[in-house]
Amino acid sequence: MAYPIARWSFLPFVRLFTKHIEGTEHIPTDQPVVLTANHLGLFDPLFIGAVYVSQTKKKLRFLVNTRNFFWKTIGITLQHWTNTIPKHANRRDEAIDRAVKAVQAGDSIGLFPEGQVNTSPTLLAGRSGAVRISLRSQAPLLPVGIANTDVPLATVIGRRFANRQEGITIRFGQPYQPVGDPDDPATVQSLTDGLMHRIAMLSRKVYAY
Repeated sequence: MAYPIARWSFLPFVRLFTKHIEGTEHIPTDQPVVLTANHLGLFDPLFIGAVYVSQTKKKLRFLVNTRNFFWKTIGITLQHWTNTIPKHANRRDEAIDRAVKAVQAGDSIGLFPEGQVNTSPTLLAGRSGAVRISLRSQAPLLPVGIANTDVPLATVIGRRFANRQEGITIRFGQPYQPVGDPDDPATVQSLTDGLMHRIAMLSRKVYAY
């Protein structure tokens, strides 16, 4: 039920706060993807997800970190409504397995390879989950760059109506299929660094690894 609602009601809300949405023509509509982005704030899944869902008929299921305060309070209640996949600290392989099965069932997966919110100009070292899911499921990676979702929404909407340039920006890059052995750590790390460089270009950040 969440996705039809999101398709019709969340996107106008997102557009209210968003200055630029670029690259939607790159979003595949005929197959699931592993959507990956930099992570600036709590509402990132809403902003990215509303745009993605409005362009496709695919569900987008985000992997969520169960250690943060939001998950331990409100998030756990919303889990069933939003179809998120919890990622427990000592059971990450279990989350990867669930994500692969979800892709094989036709759903897309969303996650933030930095593993946490990061508002600095430099991206954190990428974690391997996105690449592992893509290699095992054969779903392409869809890199996304976002900017200014860490700015308070009241400030953003003021900028939006003032026609200034600092509004929220969402940039979708070209999807691509990584190739390699998902059980080879060196291969997975190299592919993860390649993904992070793409996200860095789209988000106008630096990836120094």
